[in-house]
Amino acid sequence: MRTSDPDLPAILRNPVDTIAIFPRKGKLCPIGRKMYRVMLYMSQDTLKQLGTMPLATHRFRATLPEILTLAGAEGQNASAKTYLTAMNDTKVVYDSPDSKSELQHEQFHLLSEVQLRLQGGVNWVYWSLPPTIYEALLDPSRWGLTDLRMLARMTTYASVALYEIISKYKDNPTKLTCRKAPEWWMEVLSGTPPSMDEEGKPKLPEWRKFKNKFLNPAMQAINDVSDLKVELLEDRLYGKAVTSVQFKVTKKPSAKPANELPPLSEALHAYAKELGLTGSASDEGRLKRLARDYGDAKMLVAFKKLEARMSQKELDFVHKPVGMMESFLLAMAKQEEEQRQQREREQIPATEDGGVEGYGSEAERQAELAQAMALQRRTERYEAWVKAKRDEIAQKIQQMSSEEAQYWLDAYRANLKARGLLTGAVERKLAQPDWFSSTSTRIGMIEFYAKTELGEDWKSLFVLEDSGD
Repeated sequence: MRTSDPDLPAILRNPVDTIAIFPRKGKLCPIGRKMYRVMLYMSQDTLKQLGTMPLATHRFRATLPEILTLAGAEGQNASAKTYLTAMNDTKVVYDSPDSKSELQHEQFHLLSEVQLRLQGGVNWVYWSLPPTIYEALLDPSRWGLTDLRMLARMTTYASVALYEIISKYKDNPTKLTCRKAPEWWMEVLSGTPPSMDEEGKPKLPEWRKFKNKFLNPAMQAINDVSDLKVELLEDRLYGKAVTSVQFKVTKKPSAKPANELPPLSEALHAYAKELGLTGSASDEGRLKRLARDYGDAKMLVAFKKLEARMSQKELDFVHKPVGMMESFLLAMAKQEEEQRQQREREQIPATEDGGVEGYGSEAERQAELAQAMALQRRTERYEAWVKAKRDEIAQKIQQMSSEEAQYWLDAYRANLKARGLLTGAVERKLAQPDWFSSTSTRIGMIEFYAKTELGEDWKSLFVLEDSGD
């Protein structure tokens, strides 16, 4: 589980336009909101690994225990279905805590679809996102960094919502949030839609009562158990009525970890790169921990097992490869312990390596390391080749005549529309004169051009052009 190891970061690049949530239909609870942020984090991590917009029919997935653990809700399996249903049913208005939001109070459901399936004795969650949230996650124009490990420590809805908002300002030079009316803060820190009066205005409690009942305990929780310190600042009219509210945010000094994880050896890093396991900071942290706990030789055996499993195309896609590696290593450790106990019972001397299958002699280990080093060199050549091809395509596109560039832009737009990915936000980016400067648009266009001109499997051309060591 990601939060079971304090060495592992879990940072959501939270789009600013979606930080402030105003429920308009249905109710959000603290655990439900934390689970939702965890699912956005996992979605963002998947999009980063894919490097481009997947099909509109794509569903993200993760095990329910992993989501609950990262949300600080271990053991809440029985209530999870209620939380997931609420995400699918709840309709919200997103807003930005500052004045630069691109969303003008549009209403969305938190999830487009969510399913809970029991597979192999494990509950898996499958979900899809509204297109606008999809786009914001892939290439947010502005974002705040939310530490999900700290968010998991918050237990009330007000503390969860407030921590998310103030996290955006922790690196701001002023250390101050924007000023907002007390009514804005009362709504955004409540997980329940307010009732309306006869004039259609929300019926809210007095600011003084809300502050004592909800805000002060939320601030106390943040100051006690998180990495931030928050202070309330109120503007008053003639020293009496509160007209606007903002918060001062500072980061607590953090002690340097006493035992930082050592980096992966060159051989292990090469194998991890070949299998695509180095694109996520959390995955790299887990690999370092596993290497520390089990050693290079057993890690290489686990890498081989993982590679063999990932090559079996007739089986389900491996969504959590590092987790599968850890299960291989645990099985190897269990086998080693059983063999040790068997030797003790039969009084058989132990072999040099513990007798674990696939965990051979020193000469075999050296051969494994040499093979991994050769793999590292090949991986580096492959990455350099792909980068060179992409740079070459980018240069071609930038040097096109206006007519040719428009032809490719129209073709790319038609491709996105056919795949159900031509959202309003994407359309607006494509309509800009500097459309190629947008990260998501540039990556998507380069990939589209490469597949059109070189073929769907254009990266496999590396094998024909590689000259070797």
